[in-house]
Amino acid sequence: MRRTLAIPATGKVLLENCTVIDCTEPDRQLPGAAILLSGPVIERVGPWSEVLAGFDLRGVERRDLSGMFVIPGLWDSHIHLGAVVVPYEDEYAHETPAHHMIRCIRKAQDNLRCGITTLRSLGEEFDADLVLRDAIAAGEIEGPRIYAAADVMWSQRATGPDEFRRAVRGAVRSGVDTVKLLSSGGIPWRSDSIGRGLHSFEEISAAVGEAHGWGKPVAVHAMGDETVVAAAKAGADTIEHGFVVTEEGISAMAEAGTIFCPNLAVTDAWEPEQLAAQGYPGWFCRNAEEARERHHAMFREAVRQGVPIVAGVDDLPEGPAPVGIEMHHGTLGLVEELRLMSVHGLGNGGALLAATKNAAATVRASTRLGTLEAGKVADLVVLGADPLADLTALTTVREVWKEGKPIRLTPSLEPGWQGGGIR
Repeated sequence: MRRTLAIPATGKVLLENCTVIDCTEPDRQLPGAAILLSGPVIERVGPWSEVLAGFDLRGVERRDLSGMFVIPGLWDSHIHLGAVVVPYEDEYAHETPAHHMIRCIRKAQDNLRCGITTLRSLGEEFDADLVLRDAIAAGEIEGPRIYAAADVMWSQRATGPDEFRRAVRGAVRSGVDTVKLLSSGGIPWRSDSIGRGLHSFEEISAAVGEAHGWGKPVAVHAMGDETVVAAAKAGADTIEHGFVVTEEGISAMAEAGTIFCPNLAVTDAWEPEQLAAQGYPGWFCRNAEEARERHHAMFREAVRQGVPIVAGVDDLPEGPAPVGIEMHHGTLGLVEELRLMSVHGLGNGGALLAATKNAAATVRASTRLGTLEAGKVADLVVLGADPLADLTALTTVREVWKEGKPIRLTPSLEPGWQGGGIR
């Protein structure tokens, strides 16, 4: 039975005799390392002798992690906690906000227990991610840190720069962390081509300018060059998907320094022949075929041109009554996303940065999160194997820490629990 860690009164915990992968740069490893946690932050990290130099260990909980690897808490930078993929969405057409929240909670907690300590939620019905974000932050329920975009469907209805500015102000007033624009079609969008843009440059530029004025980053759902180029030139922070982008759009992102969240597992998973055999409509299968045609090749071009990359899973095919973390090829969707990124040019080290250091930049949190450095938030994952050698090691989770507190990987009551509310 796994021993439950009791945090000492000093709030200090020493994780020692491990290999630290701090994700400050690709492939960097610190063998024989230690990490000193002081409450919710990392006080020291580095070679064991340097961390302990001149430090009084009295009152410190010491954890021997011999043979284990410690990485920063992972991020899924494109998630929809309550999303349902076709053809199952009809079953949830009249779902109540309460039932929707149940599914959001389950998926969020599954992610946390798999080592994904932060989520960038890019569109949620009923603004459920805002409510869940605040409940988690208040300690009312266990879950990963959430950066929320709330309900983003307004962006499909708005027209004209003034209306975009007004809608962005409303989103900011509601408490969003990120402004999300649905600026093009997609695989589930009935059309002759998924690359067709929905918003003009002037509309995107107005939304970006308004959001940035309030200190909010902007994520743009963009499939092809028309929207990708407009979003990059308008100063959007991230481009989501880019399924039918070409060299023109990639170059625009590279020139502007726009972060790219490609969702490679999506185009790998939505296989047209399999979709047709399952009874999906012809237009949906054609969209999936168009999306797959050059997406991964263009990702390689993005890597070649030095476009910043982050990892997000989005929505993958699943069975009825979806619940829990996204899966693909029998493993975690995020792990498969990182594997695809690795084989298409990033390598294991670069792929790991796409789910840690680079991800923190999407929400302007690089000074607090994304790497294992002194002064940063103590989000970390203890693994039983080396992810730089094999990314499947990310499934060998032994411990998950969020803000200096260990997460129970198997749901159970805490030892000594007497009830009586939040502690």
